[in-house]
Amino acid sequence: MDPNIVQPTQPVRPEIQTPITQPSQSTPSTPSGKTKYILLAVLILIILLVVGGAYYMGVVKQPAAQKNSNLTTVTVSPSPNPTSIPSPISTATVDDAKQLLSGFQNTLKTHSTITAFQYDHWVLADGSDTFTKGFNFSLAAKTYQGGNPGPGYVDAYGNIQSGVNSGGSSYQDPQGMLAAINDLKAKSDNFFLGKGFKINAVNSSKDHNANLQTINGITLGGLDETIAYEKNGLFCQSSFNQGSETYASFSCGIVDEAQNTLQNTIGKELQPLYNPTNDPNIEILVQKVVGDFVVGGVGGKNGGGEGFYAKKINGVWTNILTTQNGLPCSLAQKYEMPPELSQGCIQGQ
Repeated sequence: MDPNIVQPTQPVRPEIQTPITQPSQSTPSTPSGKTKYILLAVLILIILLVVGGAYYMGVVKQPAAQKNSNLTTVTVSPSPNPTSIPSPISTATVDDAKQLLSGFQNTLKTHSTITAFQYDHWVLADGSDTFTKGFNFSLAAKTYQGGNPGPGYVDAYGNIQSGVNSGGSSYQDPQGMLAAINDLKAKSDNFFLGKGFKINAVNSSKDHNANLQTINGITLGGLDETIAYEKNGLFCQSSFNQGSETYASFSCGIVDEAQNTLQNTIGKELQPLYNPTNDPNIEILVQKVVGDFVVGGVGGKNGGGEGFYAKKINGVWTNILTTQNGLPCSLAQKYEMPPELSQGCIQGQ
């Protein structure tokens, strides 16, 4: 019985009297007042049980019923604003590039020195040009100059003997060179494509008739080809040149964010000084900035040029020197250049 239901006060029980015997009659029995309240409480309890059971079956058991039904319940989350989703940023590092290049070198079974590089270019998917940094190594033919071994690296793919002599110098065997190049190209593709890289046509090039020359009746030069590979922010290139002592070079790198920042800030500030006509074929390379001083180079994108030293005076970049030689120490002292930039200057000038 619900204790919150206020029960009516029970009447005072009358004294028991001996009933007077009456003639037997078929009269229906009427429940007493107490019995009425008990029946009412039981009825309320039954109603509560029925309602509670229905609620339990409809709510608690509903997921299980849905699980066995043919209906699919889809939870819809609020869609983020597309403009707030940042572009994916590559997590590749220069160490990844070096490890990858070392693996390729092991595949070739060569032991050329792997060195760091900077200021290389790569055209991105959106057409913009970016600077890259990373590592590379090269293979060179075994040549002779004046009877002495040339500076080229001699290894499994470097033992290409000279085939032409002229003026005391010797030149690589063009056919032996091409055979080595074709073998290296096949292994380059197998290695990089096998690791999920894709060939990047924009950063690849090929010329079958580069640097052609004929010496003693033998045609030198020929194939000049670069195959570019790309994967998850790693940029690799395999370059081959049939007309060069260094007939194969391989590199892997990543975008150089720090260099790009320098180019987009200091580089643009230097445009009026070193490229006042905004010639698209002229490139200004910012190499080092220390305080109000900057060191770099200016020249054509296809090669050539000279280095420069500049200082910001009264908020304006001023040229100190443009040269293809070193920095005179007298000039460094005159402009009080920091030792980070003047180290190695030429004494007596």
